[in-house]
Amino acid sequence: MEVDITHTDINKLKFYASMGVTEFWRYNGQIIRIYQLQNHQYIEVEKSPTFFRTIKEQLYQFLQDCQIDKVQFSKSFSAWVQQEIQN
Repeated sequence: MEVDITHTDINKLKFYASMGVTEFWRYNGQIIRIYQLQNHQYIEVEKSPTFFRTIKEQLYQFLQDCQIDKVQFSKSFSAWVQQEIQN
């Protein structure tokens, strides 16, 4: 996940595509965007095609939890990942 807190002249979508990064997430402090590489360009998608079919609501909750209690966030996120792997 890229946390987008600065503005740069680098076209990151083109940069990541040139490296063959198949998916990336961008969070600007308010909105999570998930992008998937298709035909050499990124398309915004609602769910992660590779990371446990994650829906954005879960990601927002984890980000909110992290701001409140990083230790609890780490524990609950790890438990969630383990549960997703088992499913």
